[in-house]
Parts: sequence; C-alpha cells; structure tokens
Amino acid sequence: MAKQSCQKGTMRDTRNRICREGIIRESAEGRVKVHVTVQSACAACHAKGVCSLFETDGKVIEAIADEPLSPGEKVTVSVEERMAWRAILFAFILPMLLFGAILFFSLYFGEFAEPIGGLLALVSVGFYFIILHIIGKRLFRSITFHAKRISTNE
Repeated sequence: MAKQSCQKGTMRDTRNRICREGIIRESAEGRVKVHVTVQSACAACHAKGVCSLFETDGKVIEAIADEPLSPGEKVTVSVEERMAWRAILFAFILPMLLFGAILFFSLYFGEFAEPIGGLLALVSVGFYFIILHIIGKRLFRSITFHAKRISTNE
C-alpha cells in the first residue's frame, strides 16, 4: 500500500519519485498543506557566511494525505519524477524555445531591428505565461503530491 519509500535524508526513492521533508501546516479531508524549506546551493556551502547570496525559503505544497495526519507532524512529500519533468518543460524549456524562435524569425524574415525583435520575443513569452496561468489548473491537475508520515523508528 505504500505509495512511496523515500529514505530519510534522500531526495529520491527507488520508484523514481522526488521527495522532500516538511511539516504539516493544515489538514482537512484527506488533503494537507505542507511547509517545505527550500535552500539555495549557497546554503550548503562552507563559505555561506561570506557570500551575500545565502538564502533559504519556504514553500507551501498542497498534497494528498496517504494516512490521517495532523498539523505539526513531520512528513515526506513526494511527486513522480516524470511529473516534475513535465513542469520543467512548461516552465522553462517551452518559453525558451518560443523566445528563440520568435527572435530568430522576427530578425531573419521580418524587417525588424534587433531591439524590436527582442521586445517582440519578450512580449510573446509574457503572453505564454499569461495563458499558462489561465489554463494551468487544468493542465497540471494530473501532478499530485503525496504526504506520508516520517517514521520515528528509522
């Protein structure tokens, strides 16, 4: 019945799931809101006190509770790796390809100067993200996070 088998301290499991530890903030009707601390690469560096780029940030993730959970409990939140790649595709790869294509075609086939072509490419990426925001709920409905209590006997 276990949907995930993330080991403590790892970010992956044997079933190609990406895992993070977090703390339950809210719990209702089989769904939970989990606060996960996200650290930049600088946070793990031994010289983090010298660098001004040190940052840690918290994100709240809504997940399906695989078992009854209550606020304050430590949990592991996981998502299938292929779903994470889908999010990367829509958030980073497609906009970059759109930007490059619009810039190339506006400069190569159009009678635009470089600043106008660049502005046209930026505006098209802006419209892409507006459309993605509008249809995002339906598009990413299949991406589900699961929360499971961290066993204290590990």
